[in-house]
Amino acid sequence: MMSSPKIILKFARAHFNLSQFQDAHHEGELALKLTDNAERQFEFKVFLANIEFNTRNLDGAILTYTDLIKNYPEKARAENITMNLVVCYEEQESFDKAIAVLESARSGYKDTEFIDLKIKRLRERKANLPGSKGLRK
Repeated sequence: MMSSPKIILKFARAHFNLSQFQDAHHEGELALKLTDNAERQFEFKVFLANIEFNTRNLDGAILTYTDLIKNYPEKARAENITMNLVVCYEEQESFDKAIAVLESARSGYKDTEFIDLKIKRLRERKANLPGSKGLRK
């Protein structure tokens, strides 16, 4: 007998909460394979991306977050997936990519002041990296 994807996701979340990330990822992938519902697929993919982020598989998380933004633009905007992607790039010290994502998402944000401040801080962090030329006037 097949279990429902919703029940499998509950098991996956239990594994996640116990820091059993490999088991959580496996259960999450199984739940994703068993559902045809686009809304649930979005939810399962966000869960999988969060596992990838927590296990420091940043490349995997970036791929999943990018896929979510591309295939579910409205839901991704509502769930602030863009900021998750920016955090991944920031963790990798890929500041140019993080800034590019913020600049492309700026028009869809209500609080553009926050986006501008985040871009400014990323530029400052980039300028303070070893080997950079620093901020110039």
